[in-house]
Amino acid sequence: MLSSRIPDAALGEYVRSVEHFADVTRRLGVDVEIQNHPLYDGFEAKLAQLATRKPGTAHPFVVGTAGYQSFLTVMSDCARVELERRKDAAR
Repeated sequence: MLSSRIPDAALGEYVRSVEHFADVTRRLGVDVEIQNHPLYDGFEAKLAQLATRKPGTAHPFVVGTAGYQSFLTVMSDCARVELERRKDAAR
């Protein structure tokens, strides 16, 4: 059996939570992505861009509604794959 910091049930709940969040943010038209794990999204580079950003240029944290939904899809797909890997390893 694989050891994990996150139990399978909690990872399944995470997937359901991300899907719910995707539904809510889709309805609200969310278009900004700010990660709580800044290593995943180039946070420092975006901050540097923000520091030198001129009026009228693109904001580095605005990814568009489709981009934001894509981000959430990747998050839920990664968790689903991990759950499948665990099932395969347990067989």
